[in-house]
Amino acid sequence: MIVVPMVTPVPSKRKFGTWQSPGRLPSVKAPGRPHGESSPRKAAVPPEHAATSPRPGVAVPETAAPAGAPPLPATVPENGLTPSPKPEPRALPPPVSTGGHASRRPVLHPWAGGLGGGPAARKEGKTRSDEGSGAGSRPRLQETHSPVFAYLKKPSLLDFPGHVAVVFFTAGCNMRCGFCHNLTLLGAPRPGMTWSRLDTVCRIFRNHWAGGAVISGGEPTLQPELPRLVALLHRHGFAVKLDTNGSQPDVLAAHLDKFQYVAMDFKCRLERYAAMTGFAETRAIARSLALLKAGQVPYELRTTVIDGVHDAAEIRAMGEQAAGAARFVLQPFLPHEDLPDPALRTVKRTHREQLDALAAILRDYVPCVEIRGA
Repeated sequence: MIVVPMVTPVPSKRKFGTWQSPGRLPSVKAPGRPHGESSPRKAAVPPEHAATSPRPGVAVPETAAPAGAPPLPATVPENGLTPSPKPEPRALPPPVSTGGHASRRPVLHPWAGGLGGGPAARKEGKTRSDEGSGAGSRPRLQETHSPVFAYLKKPSLLDFPGHVAVVFFTAGCNMRCGFCHNLTLLGAPRPGMTWSRLDTVCRIFRNHWAGGAVISGGEPTLQPELPRLVALLHRHGFAVKLDTNGSQPDVLAAHLDKFQYVAMDFKCRLERYAAMTGFAETRAIARSLALLKAGQVPYELRTTVIDGVHDAAEIRAMGEQAAGAARFVLQPFLPHEDLPDPALRTVKRTHREQLDALAAILRDYVPCVEIRGA
């Protein structure tokens, strides 16, 4: 009579909250082999255990885990550990690129979202609308649109001093600068993305360490919903910066205390505004300059220096009109194929040496002059 040795299942070992197979079963003398030769003893694998075996041909004994232990997963990797599922990364909605300068190209997002309902929808600014409803159909909740027409896909380290900032763009501008890099945002103000979608975008940027928000354009002060937009950004914990061309001093005065920083474009000396920007109300520009120089909030004046336009005489005249300002920023002109003025598309980029020379002139009138982007 042949005696077959018994194989006792080896209990599994617990590691990091999962159950680990012991790896190999003990080696035993195989019957029918010459004395001294041995091979691993393989237990029979029932079909129902084939999928749960940690290694082909080895079954996981049900007595391996003590009472109350969690069940083994449907599949066990080679090391016996079950990896935790990785959370899906949060991403921004898919963008659609538009024209503009490559380093500051706004990203337009489709804002025509679907219709929703319920208290949350009403809280996000949706309104009842019966338009297009058939007989007997219930009124729909339709979202209203924010002033934000586009935003930069990635947070900016340059646009808001001291902050990692998301940059939002409004559509519509009352100037026609031939060197504008945001051609798609010119013209009359247009509705932007829905308020609920904007709320989602703000949450995503806050989760990605953005602590500042820049409202640019276009010209944001043309938007009637600008106060609501600022309130939304503050509610998300953003410090808010306004980019403006200074054409709406009444709006600026009414809401100046709501901003943590203001940047005003000072395009050229006031006498050339009508020819260079198409905006002839130079007294409005002068009033905005005076408001900022009063020092209610931190601010800067900034000029895009164009070769052949901003020479030493031009900068000296601008310095006299901006005398007493806290900070003045010069930035280089960057040619691009879709600039509004075709004559400027082939003008050379402003050299750093030219910016340094003009900055030296401005320092006779403004204590802090900075060169940015050169």
